[in-house]
Amino acid sequence: MSGVKYPSWIDGDECLVSYILAVHGYFNEKIDEIIKSYERRRNYVAAFLSAYGTCVLEYDAEAFSTISFLMQLENFFCILTIEIVGNFPEEQPVFVMKSIYHCFADEPYHAIDDTYPYSPRWSPDEMANRARSYLATAIPKFKMASMKNKPYQPPGL
Repeated sequence: MSGVKYPSWIDGDECLVSYILAVHGYFNEKIDEIIKSYERRRNYVAAFLSAYGTCVLEYDAEAFSTISFLMQLENFFCILTIEIVGNFPEEQPVFVMKSIYHCFADEPYHAIDDTYPYSPRWSPDEMANRARSYLATAIPKFKMASMKNKPYQPPGL
C-alpha cells in the first residue's frame, strides 16, 4: 500500500501486541474517513441531481467523483462538469464549463472555475443552492468569453 503511513514502532519501546492494536486503530480510522467521504460525495451529487435533475447528462454512480449537466441560461447552452475530489468536502469541487458552440485549438472552449462560494461546513443542499446562484452570474460571463474566444474571468475577480 503506497502512500500509507503506518504508526511508528520503536523496537523495545512497546510490545508487539500494543503496536498491532495501534495499527488496527489507525486503519479503522482511515476506513471510517473513506466511508464518510464517500457518503458526503454521494449526498453532494444527490443535492445537485435534485436541483438540476432535468439537465443531467451523466454522473459517476459508483465513486460519485463527477457529475455533468447541460446548462441553459439566456438561450446559451454549455456543459457543466463538477469534479469532486477524494478528500471532499475539505477540498472544494471544481466546476468545468464547456461551450457546445465554440472551439479553441480543436477542443471545445472550456473554463475551470474553483472560485465560487464554498464552505465544507455547509450541507450538500446549501452547496447546491449557492452554486445555482453563482452559476446564474458565471454562465453569462462564460458565454461572453467563449464567444470572444478570450480567457474566462470568474465573477468577482
